[in-house]
Amino acid sequence: MIASGLYDFGEDEGLRESQLGVGYDDDCFGITLVADRDLQTGSSGANSTTIFARFRLKNLGEFETTAYSGSSGGSGTEQ
Repeated sequence: MIASGLYDFGEDEGLRESQLGVGYDDDCFGITLVADRDLQTGSSGANSTTIFARFRLKNLGEFETTAYSGSSGGSGTEQ
């Protein structure tokens, strides 16, 4: 189980990033699935969500892919 968070205690305090995932490691391989959410302030623009998977083979390397990457928000005045 993977879980983390980043909280800003500054002037515009609040949660800035959160991450949640699950993983499995065996003698020969490992697999991990993680969801990451970046939360920006209202003045800075967009929020984003990314979901990715990682597959590892012992002594051979690993393969990682982004299954989903999306963003929302913004000022509505994109150029």
